[in-house]
Amino acid sequence: MDLSVIAFLALLLAVALLRFVELRISRRHQQEMIARGAAKVDEPKFRWMVLLHTAVLAGAASKSSSCGALLFRSSRQ
Repeated sequence: MDLSVIAFLALLLAVALLRFVELRISRRHQQEMIARGAAKVDEPKFRWMVLLHTAVLAGAASKSSSCGALLFRSSRQ
C-alpha cells in the first residue's frame, strides 16, 4: 500500500475518533441540560445523519484503499 493511501486512512481514522469525542461531549451537555430541567426533543433525522457520515467515511476508506492500489499499480508498470 502506498504511503499516501496509508496517510489518508490515518486521517480518516483521526476524523472518526474526533466524531466519537464530539458525540461524548454532546451527550454530556445533553445530560447537563436535562438535569437543569430542559426537555429532550426527538430528532428523527439524527440517525440518518449519523448513517450518512459513517457511510461517507467508510466509502472514502474503501475507495482509497481499493482504487488507490489499482491506480498506483497500473501507473508504475
